[in-house]
Amino acid sequence: TSLKRYISYKYSLGQTILSVYLLDPEIEDMVRGAIKQTSAGSYLALDPDSVQLILHSLRTTIKPTPSGGQPPVLLTAIDARRFVRKLIEGEFPELPVLSYQEIVPEIRIQPLGRVQLT
Repeated sequence: TSLKRYISYKYSLGQTILSVYLLDPEIEDMVRGAIKQTSAGSYLALDPDSVQLILHSLRTTIKPTPSGGQPPVLLTAIDARRFVRKLIEGEFPELPVLSYQEIVPEIRIQPLGRVQLT
């Protein structure tokens, strides 16, 4: 719970509202379907076309943060979160990826848009 509080405070800049982009369930399902398990752990085996589709969706949805404004986060399901982070980190290194479970209930979610396949 204290980690949730820290994460919520860090990304909401101490406010009670968190600006987020929501990841469409269709994209979450694509990511889930491409997670491969091995004896060494799990990895994302998404084909290059799907990766480009997802990155294109992010580029067209995510807008620059106004100067002094609260930087947004990308909100996704907990089981897809780390794989989504890995997928976007090359192109969106500054965009935090959080799951709903990492945010305290007192924080209100303010959706800025939904990242979906076009």
